[in-house]
Amino acid sequence: MYTLSFESVSLMTSTTSKPKPPGRIPRADLVGQRFGKLTVTAFAGNNRHSQSTWDARCSCGGEKRGVCITSLKGGRVSSCGCARRDGWQKRAARNIHGGVFTCSACKMRLPIDQKAGGRGNYRCRECAKAYRRNRYLNNKLAIRRNASRYREKHRDLVKQRTAEWRRTHPAEYLFQLAKRRAKSRGIEFTITLVDVVIPEVCPVLGLPLDTKKPGKRGFPLAGSPTLDRFDNAKGYVPGNVSVISWRANSLKKDANWQELEALVQWMKAKEPPCQ
Repeated sequence: MYTLSFESVSLMTSTTSKPKPPGRIPRADLVGQRFGKLTVTAFAGNNRHSQSTWDARCSCGGEKRGVCITSLKGGRVSSCGCARRDGWQKRAARNIHGGVFTCSACKMRLPIDQKAGGRGNYRCRECAKAYRRNRYLNNKLAIRRNASRYREKHRDLVKQRTAEWRRTHPAEYLFQLAKRRAKSRGIEFTITLVDVVIPEVCPVLGLPLDTKKPGKRGFPLAGSPTLDRFDNAKGYVPGNVSVISWRANSLKKDANWQELEALVQWMKAKEPPCQ
């Protein structure tokens, strides 16, 4: 009879048992390694996905903190943001040549003074205006709601910016006020900003027109410029508007020259004469 010894049993047990699983893979040490323009400087901990994050220094001198290891090795993050800024500058250099640029919407070569404002915006003014108008029409409720929330949250800042804009753009301010009045009253409005010319003194009373101190809303100063209509039966049409002082406009109001002449004659004949 064949008998098993203790040594043979232990040998069979050791050969048939499963191997022990290996331990946790040690974290890779990326300190000193270079990824694009970034050089890893220190370990920054693990994120919520248990992935290691690292702090790095850019070759331009900037810092980039908490970059995920997969973003570094995958090439999704290769600088502190300077590469994007350099890309915008190179894009502008490619687009603008000899004082002209290419509109990204209509694809026309136009002078640089017709370019709309904004970094990275290569639309002409007409295309930018149409884009903003379409965006407003498609998102009217959301834009109005966000604007109302911003005004409520930054009331003092909005008031300060509005007052500064009124001081620096007096003609545009008068134009917008007249346009608003015409819309609310159903009056014809065909003038443009070119028709709003602010003189140095009031052509009626000779008062100096002060555009730096427009006064509070609803309570203007005597020398504040206002947009007046010669004939109040007509709307804001070219040839029927002029900028005069608020004092002259308040005296005139909606009276015609016959009524004003009769008022002057009555004041001259009154005893004692009005001072």
